[in-house]
Amino acid sequence: MKTLQLIDERPPIRKFYRAIYTEIKTRVARSGPEGRPTDGFIYILEGSAHYELKDSALDVKEGDILYLSKHSTYVMTVKSDVYKVLIANFDFFLPDDCVLVGSLSPQKNSKEIEKIFRQLLATWQMQSPTVREEGMSFLYQIYVAFLNSFDSPYISSINRNRINTAVKYINEHIRSENLTVPDVASHVHLSESHFRRLFKETFKISPLQYINLQRITLTKERIAYSSTPLTEIAEEYGFSSVYHFSHTFKKEVGYSPSEYRKRYRSIPKT
Repeated sequence: MKTLQLIDERPPIRKFYRAIYTEIKTRVARSGPEGRPTDGFIYILEGSAHYELKDSALDVKEGDILYLSKHSTYVMTVKSDVYKVLIANFDFFLPDDCVLVGSLSPQKNSKEIEKIFRQLLATWQMQSPTVREEGMSFLYQIYVAFLNSFDSPYISSINRNRINTAVKYINEHIRSENLTVPDVASHVHLSESHFRRLFKETFKISPLQYINLQRITLTKERIAYSSTPLTEIAEEYGFSSVYHFSHTFKKEVGYSPSEYRKRYRSIPKT
């Protein structure tokens, strides 16, 4: 198993699951033997704690963002009288033979980050029809803030805001066939070439790859949990044709949409 650093790899986010507020009252808590079921960003609202992971130890305090990877095991020791956190659970896209290590991101603009976490929590609690799209938008803003707390690569606050705005715009228009990379670049007042370069510097994937990944993530749920014809799903999520949809889906997932539906439904439900 290959161990990777999040700040170096910057994988795209595959799926947003849920947002949680919790106040931890036990002094010592352990993850289950199989570790976290998902990746997670944790914002420390109040208090401090010490996390003992397999290969590292992290001390967190109010205003920090802690990243804990999927399957990570740890022992958490609360060091204050009160320990309150906001949690965003999600999955990264990663090769099967790779695992990310937990890391800490002290934030200079912690109140701004807290606001984004609270917006994500409110979005999740409202459970609107677009909760997944809105959730991904806020989650990517958190991700950008996490990355930008490190020195390399440097992204100015202006460009950081442009990337956040671009991600929000993409997620709001993800179902539209008219959504294009030039359109997004124009929305954030950048040339297409400059926007492509800036986006890839931030996330190590192109904006078109990001758009396709977001669309495929949403269509996977529809394919798995509904009997909606594939032509309708393709149209609903902005693909120009069912052929384009099938080609993109197979490229990202490894199976055609019809094969994915068949394989998913052949799995015994417990």
